[in-house]
Order: sequence, then C-alpha cells, then structure tokens
Amino acid sequence: MNTSVMRQLGRSGATHGDLVQYLFYRRSKADKSTENDQKIVDCLTEAWCNFAKNGKPTWKKQPVQWLPYDAENKHTLHVDEEIELVFNPNWERYCIWDKLMGERSKL
Repeated sequence: MNTSVMRQLGRSGATHGDLVQYLFYRRSKADKSTENDQKIVDCLTEAWCNFAKNGKPTWKKQPVQWLPYDAENKHTLHVDEEIELVFNPNWERYCIWDKLMGERSKL
C-alpha cells in the first residue's frame, strides 16, 4: 500500500517505505513533514544505524526498549505520535491471511 492509496481510502499514516523517502529522494515529503514527523524519522534512522553497528536498535531519549520479535511475545514497535512497544495488534488478521495464502499455495 502506498500513500496515494491510503489517501483514496481516507486513511492517514505512514506506509511501507515512507521513511526511506525522507532520507534519500523526496525533498517535498521532508518539506511537508511536521516537527513530530522529523523526530520519528530521526529516532528510527538512529535505531537502524545502531542496529547495523552493534545489533541493538537504540536511540537517544528512547522511551521503550525495542525488543526482538518472537513467536511467543510478538513484540511490535508501534510508531505514532508516541513510540511504544505492544503485542502485535493485528496478529489475528495476519493469521487469517496466512491461512488463506497457505491454502491457495496448495492449489
């Protein structure tokens, strides 16, 4: 899903790959961003860089520890106005899609 599809659906929020646009090739996106948008971009960029350096996704003034995802706990970093660690909020939906796609792949 991309930003234009989100708009057509009347939804707001980020889509897969949006963060990369702030960093590499969409000056217009960065120009339209709010102070909070830029704060989130900075936090996640720092987390990615630290993860690449030492295997730990950390950033300055980190409000939560970004724990690894595992089958039991399903930790998910929820990025919104605030950043928080939650149980994967869409787990049941993922299971439905996994079941549907698993059945389809057997056809």
